[in-house]
Amino acid sequence: MSDDGGRVATGNGSIPNMDSNNATSESIARLQQEASIRKIRSKLEECKTHFMKDMQGKFACMIDDVIKEMQHNDLHLNEFKGLISDQHTEIWKNRPKAVQKEKGKRLGDKIFTARDSIFTCLYRVPHMKTIYHSFLVMLFMMVSHTAIHDYVTKGVLNFGQRTINNGMRGFWRGVGIWSVMQASVFLVYFGLKLWAQVRLTFRKRHSSEIYENATLDLKNLMNEDAPHCPVVHQYN
Repeated sequence: MSDDGGRVATGNGSIPNMDSNNATSESIARLQQEASIRKIRSKLEECKTHFMKDMQGKFACMIDDVIKEMQHNDLHLNEFKGLISDQHTEIWKNRPKAVQKEKGKRLGDKIFTARDSIFTCLYRVPHMKTIYHSFLVMLFMMVSHTAIHDYVTKGVLNFGQRTINNGMRGFWRGVGIWSVMQASVFLVYFGLKLWAQVRLTFRKRHSSEIYENATLDLKNLMNEDAPHCPVVHQYN
């Protein structure tokens, strides 16, 4: 049966429903396929990234090994230059190289030149600079951590001066003891000078020997009684 437009009657419309179901299932299958393709592509990209990172790490390690080997071979020539050098160089010489034969066994004149200390030479080494800078960074981090912790927990900004104050509590007492010790060292000169002047007053040799023996006996007695002194006993 046909209508005016030439369309065929389809009864209750079951054929369009089947077509729509097929189209829906095909679209779902296509979406699932695209999702699986994207997942596989992401996995492959991830594997590629890991592979490139591993290869870069291996190349970096190989380059570091080669550089370390080269630095190790040139260590005595480049890094510690000046520590191991010829004694006749312009910096480290202490006497002229050429000595005339007519002088015999006479030593040459000393020539004092400026030379770098061991620490100055070591600071020129890149490894030593790295260790020095690492130590400074760790010290700064420790002080900062202590200050921040005290400020957060106690509300007091402390940079470790309490520890310094506790450690330097007996500083002035030590300065006083050190001053007494230095004064006693300087008094030794005047004591020996007085002893020599008194010794010159003795005309006879026998009297001077008695005076010298008495002085030695007094010194030995003081050395034996020194451990019983409270200050010496405390520090011993």
